[in-house]
Amino acid sequence: MALIALIPAIEVEPSSARGSELIAYLAQFRWQGISIPLVLFAAAVTYNLGQMARRWIDETAVLADDEGLRFHPSIRKDPLGWDEVRHIRAESRFGAMQLHILTVAGKRFRITPCDHDEVRALVARFAAMSDET
Repeated sequence: MALIALIPAIEVEPSSARGSELIAYLAQFRWQGISIPLVLFAAAVTYNLGQMARRWIDETAVLADDEGLRFHPSIRKDPLGWDEVRHIRAESRFGAMQLHILTVAGKRFRITPCDHDEVRALVARFAAMSDET
C-alpha cells in the first residue's frame, strides 16, 4: 500500500480482487506524486500493527495494585483508582477472556484479550475489597 502511495509509476488497475476498486480510486488522488489517502491508510495500518505487536510481547492487559487498576499502554486508558470502580466482571467468549469494568461515573468498557488467571484473580480481589467496605 505504501509503495502504491509513494511511487506514481505504479498504476493500479481495478480487478476482481476484493477492495481493488477502492485502492485504484484512492491512488488517483495525488499531491506532488504522493497519494495522501493511501499514505494515511498505510500509516494507520502500521500504527495498529505496532500496537498489536506491543501487546503481544507484553500480554498483561491490566495490572492491579493497592491504588487501583493500570492498563497496558496499547489500551490507551488512564489508570483507575479503586474508589472509581463500581463493578468488575470477567467473561469468557470464544476462548478469549474479557474484563468488563463499570466506573462510578457510569462509564463502561471492555478489555480483551486478557489472561484467564490474572482476570480471575483481579475479580476476586475486587470482590474481597467490596466485601470489606
